[in-house]
Formats: sequence, C-alpha cells, structure tokens
Amino acid sequence: MTKELKIRLYSKPEILARLKDIGAKYEGISDTVHTYFNQPEGKVLKIVLKNGAAFVHKLREENGFFLFDSREPVDDPNDELARLELKYGIKNKQKMHAELYSFKDYSIGLYDIEELGQFLILDGDNPSVQKLEDWLSIKDPEIITKSFADL
Repeated sequence: MTKELKIRLYSKPEILARLKDIGAKYEGISDTVHTYFNQPEGKVLKIVLKNGAAFVHKLREENGFFLFDSREPVDDPNDELARLELKYGIKNKQKMHAELYSFKDYSIGLYDIEELGQFLILDGDNPSVQKLEDWLSIKDPEIITKSFADL
C-alpha cells in the first residue's frame, strides 16, 4: 500500500542540489487544484484537478503517514464536485505547484502550496525519516501528520 510522508521544507535549493547528487530522476512539474471535503478526523477525501483530468483521492492518517485507500479517475469533475459538495460540504480548496522526482522505488515531490508554504512528500511503500536523512541529508524534519486542508 502506498504511503505518504510529508515534511515542511525550509531549504528548497539544498534539497534540489541533493536530489541531483543522488541521481534522482526529474519527472516534471505539476500544477493542481485540490478540493477537500469535510471528513472525520484522520480521513481525507479530495478531488484533484490536473491538466484537465480529475481524480478522487481517499486517504487515511495512520501513525504519522497518509495511506491511500483509493485514487480513482473522474469522468465529469463538475458533476463529482457538486455531488461530493452536497454530500459532505467543501472544507477548502488549495492550489499546488510541484516539482516531481523519482528515486529508487519512491516519488519525491517538492510542493509550493498557496498560503501554506513549501513541503516535501516522500511517496512509496515504506517512506521513513531515515530515508530523508540518508538520501537528502534532512535532519530532524518537521513531520506533517495532518491533511494540508487542516494546516
């Protein structure tokens, strides 16, 4: 099962240099809009709009990680947004700009989130603080254990 480890990013230029040093593969840029819906604590339901495509993401927080329960494509984003808004209500909406990399069997995203700041997400089967230390020389990271919608 895919897990996310999120940390606040304080020195993007240093991380970019380390990604280059370790041979991480640049995968591109992603500009997205995330619409979060009201959910019980520890659960996340959102629609992600990216390049005209839309996906519903369902996640849950577990021991400081976010686990993906599902990532499903949506044929009609406007209908799905309206349906979920009616059922749950919109919590908030966020614009994100990401630089995406891959290394070993992991995705590494450097995110600029409007009004929140910069974050790094390590995405894979077993992300850990130790990997961040070993690969990117990040010591004592500020781990984010809440949804971006709750920050």
